[in-house]
Amino acid sequence: ILIVEDEEDTRQPFVNMLKRRGHNVLESATGKEAIELIEKEKPDMVYLDISLADNISGMDVLRQCKPKFPDIEIVMMSAYATEYEAESLRLGAYSFCKKPISSLAEFFNPIDEIKKKKGL
Repeated sequence: ILIVEDEEDTRQPFVNMLKRRGHNVLESATGKEAIELIEKEKPDMVYLDISLADNISGMDVLRQCKPKFPDIEIVMMSAYATEYEAESLRLGAYSFCKKPISSLAEFFNPIDEIKKKKGL
């Protein structure tokens, strides 16, 4: 699972929770690095924030990577759901998590759903 979040104090709790549950976790703060990791590592799943630390947004990453890697499930994250949710889903995102994520279930449900879908 790749976590793409520019704010380290938001990213690290996600990374730590996933590692405690036994997941292999990659992390990135920038769109450029996220694209490189997706192309090189081909993670099963990506949690992708829309606002990132460089001039490449999460929406740009989604637009660039989803057509090339349709089997990688991407969960978009943003505090601006009304602005981005419909477009994200239209571009192929698996789902959308509105930040701040208020419950562990909200964060882990997409993982459980995707694991069932892929037979993992």
